[in-house]
Amino acid sequence: MTKTFTSILFLITFLISCTPKDKSEQEILSIMGLESESGCEVVRNCGDLSMIDCGAAVDGPLYYINVKKKKLVQCCGGCCDTDQREGTQCSECPPKEWTCP
Repeated sequence: MTKTFTSILFLITFLISCTPKDKSEQEILSIMGLESESGCEVVRNCGDLSMIDCGAAVDGPLYYINVKKKKLVQCCGGCCDTDQREGTQCSECPPKEWTCP
């Protein structure tokens, strides 16, 4: 019985690791038009917000989007390398809506 249970558990673990990206992550990336961009990934979720990293460690943008409203809340990271910093561009990183540690 234990051997059967272990075999089933291994099979389930293998199948889960081989599935494509979570559909919700694809939907989140598509809100920003980033579903075909390489290097962009949803790294954290916090309430209605998702953080999308598009290479912020190497001067790429870091987006905070409201998934329910399908709206950009703040762009940080590489978006800050400009003189214009109004509205959703680097004015508050992370945004005040981001309440997670």
